[in-house]
Amino acid sequence: MRTYRIAHTIIAFLSAAMILLWCTSSPAQESAIHKAIENCAESISDSLLSLRRDLHRHPELSGREARTSKVVTEYLNSLGLSVMSNVGGYGVVGILEGGKPGPTYLWRADMDANADSSADNVEFKSVFPGVKHSCGHDVHTTIALGIAKVLSSMREKLSGTVLFLFQPAEENLTGAKAVIDAGLFERRKPDANFALHIGPLPAGLLTAKPLEMFAFRMRVRIELKDVTDQDETLKICAGFLKELNTPSGVNILAVPLDDREKGAFNPGSALTNYVAVAGTPRIRKEGDRITVVESLAFSSSDSIMGAAIARMRATVGSSPLKHQLVNISCAPWHPTVTNDPELTEMSMGILQKIYGNERIVPLYGVIPRFNDDFAFLQKETRGVYFFLGGSSAEQGIIAMPHAPNFTVDERCIGMGVKYFSSLLYELQLKPVKRMPIH
Repeated sequence: MRTYRIAHTIIAFLSAAMILLWCTSSPAQESAIHKAIENCAESISDSLLSLRRDLHRHPELSGREARTSKVVTEYLNSLGLSVMSNVGGYGVVGILEGGKPGPTYLWRADMDANADSSADNVEFKSVFPGVKHSCGHDVHTTIALGIAKVLSSMREKLSGTVLFLFQPAEENLTGAKAVIDAGLFERRKPDANFALHIGPLPAGLLTAKPLEMFAFRMRVRIELKDVTDQDETLKICAGFLKELNTPSGVNILAVPLDDREKGAFNPGSALTNYVAVAGTPRIRKEGDRITVVESLAFSSSDSIMGAAIARMRATVGSSPLKHQLVNISCAPWHPTVTNDPELTEMSMGILQKIYGNERIVPLYGVIPRFNDDFAFLQKETRGVYFFLGGSSAEQGIIAMPHAPNFTVDERCIGMGVKYFSSLLYELQLKPVKRMPIH
């Protein structure tokens, strides 16, 4: 996997119209509350650092998060939260009830690690050979526990409930669905869901965008009958698949996420409206007469992919294969993370008002290749998924998930704790009505 360059400066501004008037308290009261949140986050920073390093030393694969689950449960119990264990596997839910009635919000943190034999370039290395937190879930878990600590210290000021979901098995995209199937939302339906992921931005920069955060991962199928020359058929179909690439002549999969001109954080991002065919097409027989040519593709939206498939049907329909064509289809392998536009705008506006436009920046591009099963939670209740920077150019730290040299600037932990403690506090002052999923 290639290493992405670190952006030294990423400065972007939301328009003033996107910043909502959301707070009912006076400016002085508001400032004091968020200063108290910052102070509390600072006071627990050393303990959170130790906790993160302990989790990093003891990574556990998807579905095997027994020790991590125990650590999380003990921490939540120490805060006086109600705790549900073994939710959808080793999942844990901490329930923080505020002092006043109000909405219910869910904060999701994933707990599992990866099968990874690359070098662990930290002093607190994994004690389990071949298993490593190379996607940052140890950081996600630590930040969520920090938020729980901060908000539990001011629970009498909270209006509503916060559910802290520590989810198993994100890496194999089964954990969120298992939690849903276990009936969590039947017992307590949140008004909105939130989550974050560490990314290759400078430490402490936070970003999100409305709608798709990750590209749809598609399987494109061309079904043909009575094929006599498989090699020639594969060659012709490979040409059809190549023409799906949109925009033409741009290798979307080679665009570094933090490229200053084309990257995901630039208004001129190339990662906005695209179809990118990946890998080498495969051909195989299905039954006696049907031959299938398949390829993997990524698309920034299902609508642009639908238009590309329509063009392909027209092209194949006027080609030498037109009499052999049975069907052309395209289906996503699983849902993709899709942020609710209204809630995203509101959340970014709240965070910008408190922490400034230079720290809270918009995302413009749709990230290819990756995904997160938080998408299943968003299909139940709308939500927002954020990227939190964990890189440091000065220290040579690159927080690119799944890269062999993945490391994290641990300063992002305290920043994440204060950002999202403030966000959840403020959202409870402006309840978000549960609405149909977009």
